[in-house]
Amino acid sequence: MVKKLFDFPSELVLILDRTQWQNTNILMISLAGKKRALPIHWKILTHKGASNLAEQKAVIRPVIRLLKGQKIILTADREFHSIFRSHWLKKYQKQDVPACFETKKIDDD
Repeated sequence: MVKKLFDFPSELVLILDRTQWQNTNILMISLAGKKRALPIHWKILTHKGASNLAEQKAVIRPVIRLLKGQKIILTADREFHSIFRSHWLKKYQKQDVPACFETKKIDDD
């Protein structure tokens, strides 16, 4: 339905993020564009703090399926950087879904 309503550019930028709003912990994927991000899929977490890999997969998978055939770039900040996530996302690179994660700055000392 989403694909029918919108004319997507050739490359979609998705943002994986988590926010704490009052007592609600929300894990979401948003579609970035025109200096804005539109949440397109989310999960309310039943705990405080960071999400785990299973919760992240539950949010990422449906969006990748929905946008199958589109070139997708998945971005996220340091909270989502782990070796396990990188290995899991590697299979999606074959489907044209590269992933970029923010990392800590490394000093050149």
